[in-house]
Amino acid sequence: MFPAARDRFEIGTAARLSATFPHVSPGVSLPTDPPRRMVDAGSFDNYGIDLAAVWLYRHREAVRRYCSGVAVVEVRGFPLEAEKLGAGGGEGEGDGRAGLVVGVMAEVCTPAEALVNARSAAAYYRNDQLLGILDAEFNAGRSDPFLVRAVLECPGPASLSWSLSARERKQILRHLAGPGAAPARRLAERFGVGGC
Repeated sequence: MFPAARDRFEIGTAARLSATFPHVSPGVSLPTDPPRRMVDAGSFDNYGIDLAAVWLYRHREAVRRYCSGVAVVEVRGFPLEAEKLGAGGGEGEGDGRAGLVVGVMAEVCTPAEALVNARSAAAYYRNDQLLGILDAEFNAGRSDPFLVRAVLECPGPASLSWSLSARERKQILRHLAGPGAAPARRLAERFGVGGC
């Protein structure tokens, strides 16, 4: 869209445009006619799976012809897979004796909570559907999968920061040395440790 700016466009500018989040950081308008406003890409898909899945599907014939396989690696900062599979906490916990104030607050807050949860869950489940379509496209009738999916998640709470603390680094390494390393091991077994 802006070929004249290609040699001056900085990665920091792209990151700032992509990270614009309403009510937190000011909106940015691109110098187009009419102006186009930029917001956080996570408003649609916070994981990047949508773009990757659509690209793979659109170029599926070339991918089959020129690649020995595809690994979709989902790196997440939160343990969403366990929550989706029902392994986390949630409803049904506690002794069922919530006080009147808690009960009333739940009634008042439920619509807003549902809206926030729907926004984040919509992309998450849409991505699962797209990956299911890719699985059917690339793996149907194969004994060895052409497309492999691996989910790597942070096992517990972590700071939302540009850097990890020493404690968080140790926690991640400990997780990758245990059962959390299974997806990475499957990728190494399937594709080896080198690039293509």
